[in-house]
Amino acid sequence: MRLAEDSSGEGPPRYAFDLLTPGRGLDAGVRVRHAVFTRRGGVGAPPFDSLNVSASVGDEPAAVDRNRDLALAALGRPRAGLVMAGLVHGTTVARVTTESLRRGKGQPLPNPLPVHDKRGDPDRYDAALHGEPDRPGHPARPLPWLVRATPPIATEASGPHALPMRPSGDDEPRTLDRGHVVLDVDALVTDDPDVTLLITAADCAQVFVVDPRRPAVGLAHAGWRGTAAGVLTATVEAMGRHFGSDPAELRAAVGPCLGPCCAQFSDPHRELPAWCAPFIHGDHVDLWAMNRQQLLEAGLRPEHVAVAEVCTVCNRDLYFSHRGDRGRTGRFAAVIALVQG
Repeated sequence: MRLAEDSSGEGPPRYAFDLLTPGRGLDAGVRVRHAVFTRRGGVGAPPFDSLNVSASVGDEPAAVDRNRDLALAALGRPRAGLVMAGLVHGTTVARVTTESLRRGKGQPLPNPLPVHDKRGDPDRYDAALHGEPDRPGHPARPLPWLVRATPPIATEASGPHALPMRPSGDDEPRTLDRGHVVLDVDALVTDDPDVTLLITAADCAQVFVVDPRRPAVGLAHAGWRGTAAGVLTATVEAMGRHFGSDPAELRAAVGPCLGPCCAQFSDPHRELPAWCAPFIHGDHVDLWAMNRQQLLEAGLRPEHVAVAEVCTVCNRDLYFSHRGDRGRTGRFAAVIALVQG
C-alpha cells in the first residue's frame, strides 16, 4: 500500500507514505513528519464537514482556525511555525525560514476574524476571482510546450526578490502568531525544523519531496495547470539551488487527487501542451502518471517516487472534491515538516 493510515498519537484521521516515513522508506535517523489529512475529524458544518482548513470557501473562520490547530497538534507541530502557500496554479517556489518570516517576507495568517481581502487566503484561486471555472473543461491558459522551457522559478523568500506581501485587511490588529502565508506561490521548500509546510487541496495533487541527506523538505500544489506548466520540475530545481539536493537522492510522493477515471477534459489535446499527449486517453487525462513522469524527468529514481492512486472524486467520504461536490466544498490538508534532533 502506498498510503498507510497514521495511527501514531491522537487527532484527526490521516495517512502517510511508507516511502517518506523514517524506519520504513527512510532511514530511522531522518527526522521528518508528514501527513495527508482526510475531511474527517474536524469541527466544520456541511458542506465543509468537517476538517476544512481553507478560509476562502465560505466556512466559518473560527472553524477553519480550529481545524488547523487540530491538524498541527496531531503531528506535534506548533502553530507559530505554520506556513501556507497562496495558490495560483503556477510554478513559483518559495524557500521559507523562521528568519525570513521574522523579516516580514510572509503575511501573517489572521486570527479567526472575517476575511476582507481574498489575497490573504492560502488557496484564493477560484472561478469568481479569475472569471473562469476552475475545471478542466475550460480552455487552459497558454502554457509552455516543454516543461524544461519554463522560466526561472525559484524565489528566495528571504532574499531581495521575494514575493510581495500585503496586509490581509483585517479590521483588528493581530495579537496571536497563527502562522504565515506566502502569496502567489504553489510550492514551498525549507530546511528549517521550526517551519511546518501546509498545502490545501480538493482534487489537486499535493506532492511531498524529501531530501534525506540535507535534510530538507518541499511541498507542491499540482493542479492540472501547474503540472502541465512544470511545477514539480520547478520544485526539484529549487531544492537543488537552495540546498544542493541531488535529484537522484530525493524522495517524492503524490497524494490523493483527481484520478484518470474522473479527469475528464473537453478537448485535452487543445487544452494541454504537447508533452502531455502520452497521458491523454480519449477525453480523460492520467494526472497521476503525468506527475510521476515529471518527477522522473527531473532526475528522481523510479523507486523513489510513490503515487497514492486515490481519486478524490471517487472517495468523497474521505476527501473534499471540488469537482465531485460541484465547487461547494472544503479543502483538506497536506503537511510536512522536519523535526528537531
